[in-house]
Amino acid sequence: MPPYPRRRCARALLLAACLGFGPTTWGQQKEMTQPKIDAKTKQVIERLAKHLGKAKTLTVDIRLSIEPVEGADEGPKVPTFKNTYRLAVARPNKLAFRGVEGKDNGILVADGKTLYSYIAATNEILKDDVPVGAADLLTGESKARSMRLRSGFFGGPSLVPRLLADQSYAEIVKEIETGSNVGTVEFDKTKCDLLKFTQKRMTWDMLIASGDKPVIMKIESRWTMPSRSEGKSGGGFVVTAVYEKWGVNTPLPEDMFKFTPPAGAVEAGATPPKRGGSPVGSHPTVGKPAPDFELNLLDGGKLKLSDQKGKNVVILDFWATWCGPCRKALPVIAGVAEAYKTKGVVFCAVNIQETPEAIKAFMKKQDLACSVGLDTDAAVAKRYGVSGIPHSVIIGKDGNVQAVHIGLAPGLKGQLTKELDTLLAGKDLSGGEDH
Repeated sequence: MPPYPRRRCARALLLAACLGFGPTTWGQQKEMTQPKIDAKTKQVIERLAKHLGKAKTLTVDIRLSIEPVEGADEGPKVPTFKNTYRLAVARPNKLAFRGVEGKDNGILVADGKTLYSYIAATNEILKDDVPVGAADLLTGESKARSMRLRSGFFGGPSLVPRLLADQSYAEIVKEIETGSNVGTVEFDKTKCDLLKFTQKRMTWDMLIASGDKPVIMKIESRWTMPSRSEGKSGGGFVVTAVYEKWGVNTPLPEDMFKFTPPAGAVEAGATPPKRGGSPVGSHPTVGKPAPDFELNLLDGGKLKLSDQKGKNVVILDFWATWCGPCRKALPVIAGVAEAYKTKGVVFCAVNIQETPEAIKAFMKKQDLACSVGLDTDAAVAKRYGVSGIPHSVIIGKDGNVQAVHIGLAPGLKGQLTKELDTLLAGKDLSGGEDH
């Protein structure tokens, strides 16, 4: 079973345990229960919240590493990853988060007026109004948050955003099931309290410097993924974040919060300039002939792409039932396609490597009736360069890939509608005429 479609989804869940969201973000836990936390653990967290939650400025380097769990029968095959990030915050609404060594996965900068999100995977920049508080820059329900999730910034214990928000103890621990203080240890020549926590599909340890100025020294989280087959073990990974060079209430230079666009980056939603026939910042398949394929359909019959050339615009949505963003994107795409089906638009939701029984149960539960293609060996997804899902593709009547959307992008419905109107008006998505 080729592992690559799940790899990027796994990365989106885990890449900055240093800053990320807890399990409720990706649908693992819908209802909160009262956490079982011992008195010593509560005392340490309250001291931490008081010290960091009131600080006017914060800086810290976060040394992140990710290792796969060996011996799993199935699940995401997570590659080893190492990087160091620098977080800087100036309350009420300035923030910078950048890689300082290794490959950069993206940039977040809020300069007090504008929030910039740079998505390395697509070389895009998203601009958003700056929220009121520093924590909203990381956790707010804005269009930028969706793009930041797509870029793979977040995915681990959710303490840091809440500390930035100056939240109460109850808010900080609301996703924790159990917590215990197992005593003091020495780490990096510093005496620390060792706290152990459990959450759904995750256990994690946290070292907090003892004394009257507590800071986080290290977080190690162990994630497990559910198995889709009875009797088999799911995959998992270990994320280690080491926090270094803390600065609390230290003066920060203004240029720390200045955003400089990386070379070739384009603003999301803008028509990217062409270079060598391909739009800069777009998926490499855009502007090229769509690879032909023939897929069995869930409800019988087949879909052969070449049969649609010269007749219909085709939308493909690569997805799986276990992917949270896919479950949200699919109804949106299917709804847009349904509105255009009498205008020459064909839609196929290409499911990757799942059984017909699992797909049918999901479709029935979600009350979805769109056409589903069965990419049982992920061969079609591979030909379309799918490295993470959801991954939607719009193919023009000329047989060329006109647009690619990766992840649950903000304004997806409006963007798809605009693109279909452009194609059906006889133009391609770069503003030229169809050939």
